Amino acid sequence: MNIIQRGPCQPTEIDTNFPKSNGRRFLSKFYWNEPINGERFCRDWLSYSILLDRVFCIYCMFFGKNSQKAWTYDGFHAWQRPKDISIHEKTTPHINATVTVKMKLLSMPVLPVLTAKRKIQVEFNREIVHQLIEVTLYLSRHSLAFRGHREGFNENIRGNFNDLVILLSKWSPSLAIYLERLQSNGRSETNFLSWERQNQLIDSVSTIINKSIKKEIIDAKYFSVSIDTTFDSSKREQLAFVVRYVSFSNKIPEIQERLIALKESSLTTGQRLFEIFKDVCNERELNWKLHLIGQSYDGASNMRGEYEGLQALVLQQNPSAIYIWCYSHRLNLIVIQMASTSSNAVDTFGNLESLYSFISSSKKRIAFFEKSQKKHYPNQNVRRLKRVETTRWMSYSSALNNVLLTYNAVIETLEYIVSEESRVDFKVGAKASGLIDFLLSHRFILTALCFKKIFNLIDPLTRMLQAIDIDLLSAINNIQNVHTSLKQIRCDDIFEEIFKESNSFMSDRANEFEFTHLAITRSRTKKKNV
Repeated sequence: MNIIQRGPCQPTEIDTNFPKSNGRRFLSKFYWNEPINGERFCRDWLSYSILLDRVFCIYCMFFGKNSQKAWTYDGFHAWQRPKDISIHEKTTPHINATVTVKMKLLSMPVLPVLTAKRKIQVEFNREIVHQLIEVTLYLSRHSLAFRGHREGFNENIRGNFNDLVILLSKWSPSLAIYLERLQSNGRSETNFLSWERQNQLIDSVSTIINKSIKKEIIDAKYFSVSIDTTFDSSKREQLAFVVRYVSFSNKIPEIQERLIALKESSLTTGQRLFEIFKDVCNERELNWKLHLIGQSYDGASNMRGEYEGLQALVLQQNPSAIYIWCYSHRLNLIVIQMASTSSNAVDTFGNLESLYSFISSSKKRIAFFEKSQKKHYPNQNVRRLKRVETTRWMSYSSALNNVLLTYNAVIETLEYIVSEESRVDFKVGAKASGLIDFLLSHRFILTALCFKKIFNLIDPLTRMLQAIDIDLLSAINNIQNVHTSLKQIRCDDIFEEIFKESNSFMSDRANEFEFTHLAITRSRTKKKNV
């Protein structure tokens, strides 16, 4: 079409001397068609070749079908028969080619308009997708659900994703225009808000993040892994794969921990975990045989087993991947074992778990407990009772501290339950009375304050061991300091201080509650047989 737009080559006698052939030569008047009515029409299809001294029909040459060879390939040069030119322009192939050319020329101005419109639409769509990506990132950072039960425009609640888009459209003209088009045009408009598009956005963001993490790990070269398995809410075993490395993306090196995979596996043997480990490394092109320098798991046999555990299977192919049993997990196991060594500790933490379940099972009891806190502790934040038996490694300490900090409110709540609910359900009253008797005993106060003393030393160490920026030297120093402090409190002087503290705790509340003191038991002496 560029050649057609430029026009044919039509030199005149002024421009060149047309050569003679058999006493005849080409005349520039052949460029014009002169009908009987005297009007002249330029033959814009007729092109003269100075080199060949022949004319061609450029219309038939590009768009003609079944056109004469003389007009498309060989060239016409029978100057003694100029009427053949008129005959050619009346043939059916030439007329069809001319119509095609004229239609294309007429449509040429439309093409730039269509192209410009397409560019505008592309820019508009890019702006829409960019804003939807921001919505995707926001929901992902806050771990919020994307979908809703009903997502139609007529619904009041359409899911977090769609509702955020509608909210942003109040301040985004382009998004407002798009939503209006989507509602008016329906399926004829590209829907960027459907569940398929949401999944594509999530996959795209995930791909970019994985590529970024992969590049950082490759740049860092050396890395360590931390793997753990747990049940999710759907009762499926999920394996979490965390990579730890030093990032050099900024001027100052930073320690990074990245969750790069979640894999479902109903079988959790060491060999199966090793297969998943290799698959994850291969998917992300991590050279674990050369660059893996550390592995950290819990103390389960499938993880730390000497022969069939995951750490042993990795060490067989990479002796540099030193296995470290998570010290924070080991410390938590020590705390659990410590809380199970004596009957006093078992009774204390067992009743704390019962207290949580008993009060938290009723909205009415929770409301009274919060109201009682506001009365007794007006300058403190309202606290909730904590469970003891959880996977959180500081659950024992949290459960104990919250009861001690809200002790008066706890006792008042239990007394309220006895007075109000025991008439309806005697089992509830009996359980509440049992908890009151235990919590108002000197045995509980003394045991709780002893463990509080221990937890005050252990809790900072637990937090420090779970910190991302901890180093080996500081970890060793802190463990040694806590170990030394625990040894120091194992003496009669410290116990006497705790005993006095327990007496002071009870005396401060003697006007409100009646405590049961420790029973004094006398040791029996046996008679010796002479």
